[in-house]
Amino acid sequence: MNSHPITFDDVLAARERLRPHLAPTAFRHYPLLDELVGHGIRVSVKHENHHPTQSFKIRNGLNAILGRDAAARGRGVIGASTGNHGQGVAYAGRITG
Repeated sequence: MNSHPITFDDVLAARERLRPHLAPTAFRHYPLLDELVGHGIRVSVKHENHHPTQSFKIRNGLNAILGRDAAARGRGVIGASTGNHGQGVAYAGRITG
């Protein structure tokens, strides 16, 4: 896995790494939100909260772990976040052993 700059090919590779582990999340339109916001603005919601950690940050944590080779994964990982990213890394560690 490369660091910066991230290329479109990197994004496609991440999508393939994540596909077996995360189901697509719903993208929904709620007319009441349109009405509340007003100004002719249409509001859509991407339901990343349907992931196991209830956050989109699971994608980054899982991709970071899955992007390492087996030897690197076997050495473990240290996370310094107790927030959504930390939960994503912890979930990735759990499902990858």
